[in-house]
Amino acid sequence: MKHLKKQYQLNRLSLTFNLKLSEIDESQIESQIFRRGSERISPIVFSDAADIFDEIQTVVDLCQGKELETQTFFDALYEICKRHIDQYGRLIDNDMDSYIDRVLMVMNEIAISEGKIMSQESGITLRDLFTENILKSLLSHIYVTRRTPQGKAFLVKFSDELQNG
Repeated sequence: MKHLKKQYQLNRLSLTFNLKLSEIDESQIESQIFRRGSERISPIVFSDAADIFDEIQTVVDLCQGKELETQTFFDALYEICKRHIDQYGRLIDNDMDSYIDRVLMVMNEIAISEGKIMSQESGITLRDLFTENILKSLLSHIYVTRRTPQGKAFLVKFSDELQNG
């Protein structure tokens, strides 16, 4: 099994990301950080390696020089999501989940660099908190992926889905 390694400096911390490459497509990284399988969130996702490292760099840049606390990371996540909306006019739930992954990856590497361990439970709690706050903050711009009985994907505005129960 191959891995791809990259280092970042965040404040005075050296963060090392050693990410597992997909065995099927080595341009893809396998990620399952603080995910529990559900109807909406896949327990394992594959993302383009270059995109992951660019997104990690963005999180690091947005947190640079700030106190590394939960609010700082939420602010970075919010900014990333807003940039996405500015570029594409919407934020699809899968993209939001990927951005949350990157923030959690950085938070987890910080914990590791400090000799701590972020438990699966606390990571999932943070994922839920970030998801809830992004949904509240950017609700009118968020779309969710749904599938027809034949498996064809389509998008539904999340706020409309909430109104329709």
